[in-house]
Amino acid sequence: MFLSLPLVFSHLFLQSPNFSEFETVTMSPHEKSNLFMFFNTACAPNVIQSIIVDERKDSRWGRFGLHARMDIEPGQELCWDYYCSQEIGSMEEGFRFECACGARNCRYTQGKWAEHDKKMKESEKRKKIRKEIRRDRSYDGQSINSTRVMETSKRTVSNILSSVKALWNSLVRN
Repeated sequence: MFLSLPLVFSHLFLQSPNFSEFETVTMSPHEKSNLFMFFNTACAPNVIQSIIVDERKDSRWGRFGLHARMDIEPGQELCWDYYCSQEIGSMEEGFRFECACGARNCRYTQGKWAEHDKKMKESEKRKKIRKEIRRDRSYDGQSINSTRVMETSKRTVSNILSSVKALWNSLVRN
């Protein structure tokens, strides 16, 4: 499915001999001033980003495009989402800030970060517990499977019954 939205902005950004490999493209106003210094982030953006490959020149050349998701009034701030991912974990590095976009589905608020951190700590605890359980289930470095446990239990019960019979027989004889 091809998304056909009006192009708001297009910028020549990349000539790379390894365009087929995954690369992180940074457009920072600190390195080289460009129009991106006037853009802001929002969890419900009015523009979306895309990479437009120009096959006429070379497949290694691309353009970064911003497409309008809705009607944009003159003077209205252009906002795009730094990450399109719904996973907050993918945004953790580098984007831990208080968001002021006001969207109902805001993913960058401190409350969300605290919730994410709590889930990560719980996940680490569960991993540690599972590791301890696996370690406790091992005997002489070998995992104890249920068949081995059953055989051991049967022998133990059999030994107990033999001991009880021997004790009973000795009591009956006396």
